[in-house]
Amino acid sequence: GLRNRHLFMLDIVFGYLTPSMALWLRLESVEGFLHYFLPLAGYASAGILWKLLCFRGCGLYTRQWRYASVEEGIGLLKATGVAMIIGLGAFFFVLKPAGVIPEDFPRSVPFIDGMLTLLFASGTRLSVRFGHYLQGERSKGGATEQILIAGAGDAGSIIVKEMRRNPQLGLMPVGFVDDDPEKAGQSIHGVHVLGKLADIPRIVAEHGV
Repeated sequence: GLRNRHLFMLDIVFGYLTPSMALWLRLESVEGFLHYFLPLAGYASAGILWKLLCFRGCGLYTRQWRYASVEEGIGLLKATGVAMIIGLGAFFFVLKPAGVIPEDFPRSVPFIDGMLTLLFASGTRLSVRFGHYLQGERSKGGATEQILIAGAGDAGSIIVKEMRRNPQLGLMPVGFVDDDPEKAGQSIHGVHVLGKLADIPRIVAEHGV
């Protein structure tokens, strides 16, 4: 699977790709794109520097993306948001005054570039999480024990995650039981609340727990 060093290399590739896509989306013209190619290359080269620094500073290269959760999502938003702000500042207050970016260069490019950076950075990392999820789904066929979890709360959620992270345990959660009427019929990580504690004998018989 993709590791952080692979994601680092992909970030470099997308660091050049997203500004080009942003300019193309803005102009939709080969002539215009070629006209701004040199300043675009200067902007993209500088952009890679601040993007990688922001990603590294926000810890995107030290996370286990196959276990990505809300915290990792917030980290992605933070890293790409800071990178966009720095990019806008560099575009308008450094690169333009220095003459690297001409005055008629489309000013919307750093905004579009920031959005595309978020899209690609999220897509590559969440694909790691999705791949790990599919691997866990495929491993269900080898599960030797059907497990019923009492309590559809935080602890129950952790138990389901651990079973799926460790398919070698041979355990498959088939459902929850919980006496909270508001949780009836709901699901956590795709595992449904099948009834109340009093329903355990019936559920055990029906699902071979």
